[in-house]
Amino acid sequence: MPEDFDPYYRWLGISLEEQPPSHYRLLGVKPFEADAEVINNAADRQMSYVRTFQMSGRGKFAEEILSEITAAKVCLLSEPQKAEYDLRLKEALDAAQLVSGRATSEDTGPMTAPPDAPVEAPPPQIAVNVSSIKPGSHRVARDQPPKRSWQRTSTIAAITVVFVLLLINGAIWAYQRFFQDREVSAKSANAGDSVTPGIPAVALAEMPAGENLLAGLDLETATVRGEWIRDLDSTDGVTIVSDRTAYATIHLAQQLSNNYMLALAIRRISGGEALAITLPVGDARCSIVLNGGRNTSSGIELLRGAKFNDSDNPTTRPGRVLATDCNVIVHCHVTPESVRVECNGQTVIDWTGSAAHFAVPHYWDTPRKDGILLGTHRSAFRIENVVIVRGD
Repeated sequence: MPEDFDPYYRWLGISLEEQPPSHYRLLGVKPFEADAEVINNAADRQMSYVRTFQMSGRGKFAEEILSEITAAKVCLLSEPQKAEYDLRLKEALDAAQLVSGRATSEDTGPMTAPPDAPVEAPPPQIAVNVSSIKPGSHRVARDQPPKRSWQRTSTIAAITVVFVLLLINGAIWAYQRFFQDREVSAKSANAGDSVTPGIPAVALAEMPAGENLLAGLDLETATVRGEWIRDLDSTDGVTIVSDRTAYATIHLAQQLSNNYMLALAIRRISGGEALAITLPVGDARCSIVLNGGRNTSSGIELLRGAKFNDSDNPTTRPGRVLATDCNVIVHCHVTPESVRVECNGQTVIDWTGSAAHFAVPHYWDTPRKDGILLGTHRSAFRIENVVIVRGD
């Protein structure tokens, strides 16, 4: 984030020495807080406050902080994730304490005077001319006595402790936000399918025939947000995997007819959030959300102003339609007046009407209006095949 504005400090009071913050510090609760209700309420309080900045000129910062608060809340409200996180955090704090103890022992050693050594009188108190201290400078007036060696040693030790704490906290944050997000296990590609309630498992052979749009795709050019990588363990070499950042999106440029069918072969590797597909519908565009709101519902993202999980949205389907480590074939049948989405042969969304009622939120949109946008949110998805069958 730019150096001239620190949202952690300005909005949440998290100083530079505490950054990157632990999950507990980000939520404003004590370290290792065990009460789930306290954690949940704290996360909601922080999110409500940060949301007040979304419409300001620093809305991008607000979205990033909100995503981190959500990740912290999800982690600390999951017993297995919290246990693993607490273990790493405790190890980091113990290591920092060990470094601090060593630094203290080094400081106190030289201060032990020999038995017969004369006791020095304390140095006289010398006033410091505060006006001679320049802002941002460590130089003081010349009438201030120089620091003694033990003082310098103590200062160096303190700086060392702070530096080590920053490194350890940074390592924890990086592990949480990067390494776990990029993890692609080969066993997830070969594990037996688990059946999602109401959605039967199928084989990838049921994909329609056609050119795989992922073949020859330039990931660097196509990526809009987040990080997408090739799954080197896949047999075809074209399978892509999203990370678990918020609103990771990729653009597939295609010239589409008014009537077409899009088919995707997907598998969610980890996480508990959504897959999104933004499609042209006539002269408009709509975003389809599967397993949004933490696996609670699916539907068209914005229809007549109602979100996919609002009761006023007629396409809302409660419950989850995607399970982790389950092969799912998604079919999207599109005409200028209709959108039908099927997961493993079962209808999830069936809409007819005027496409003028659609709206696409900025996080599922791209300045390039041609083709398709695939997106994931806080979940790693493995996408093996994307096929378009054009109609008349």
